[in-house]
Amino acid sequence: MWVYSTFTLGTPFIVANERTYVCSYRTGQFWEITANGSVRRHIRLFSELDDKRIQDSGSHDWAILQAHPNREGDIIIATLPKPLVLDAQKIYPRRYEKATLLGTDSADLETIDQRVLAAFQGVEWWRLDTETGKIVLEATPESSPRRFRNTDQVRAFAFSYGRDGRPVVTKPSSESAPSPAVRKLTAPTDKRLP
Repeated sequence: MWVYSTFTLGTPFIVANERTYVCSYRTGQFWEITANGSVRRHIRLFSELDDKRIQDSGSHDWAILQAHPNREGDIIIATLPKPLVLDAQKIYPRRYEKATLLGTDSADLETIDQRVLAAFQGVEWWRLDTETGKIVLEATPESSPRRFRNTDQVRAFAFSYGRDGRPVVTKPSSESAPSPAVRKLTAPTDKRLP
């Protein structure tokens, strides 16, 4: 899904509560890695994304927008709504192939993506308890977007933590402040010269 472009290449590592996790944003999986590099625990954000379904990348959309450890040592996870991740490809099938993305169909693809975003609104927030490995739904922060109007807004999604330790969604620079009015530059005039 289009969310991929918001992430760095590779698989994110998250260190929380003296534990290291490898995270797949595409599938919503976390692997807790021991000091010697073996997998201690495997955690799925959405149990419906089993191994068979994960193999068919067209069966689901990207699971995670962002995930960060908080000061309590848990991992806070922001996702598009679960029904979008699990079912949007069935309702609005689309393929993100090079020819489609670069060709004349790219505008059609954006239109379909906008329909998906209108049908499945908002961001869901989850907490991965690093002690137990359980994932629970969290309350939505006030700063969380209620809906995305286009894929650029999804790509720009980011959150950090406020002084109180709660998640705060950072607004993209294009939304946070209006652009200053552009003034035409004119040469200075010196009235002292004859």
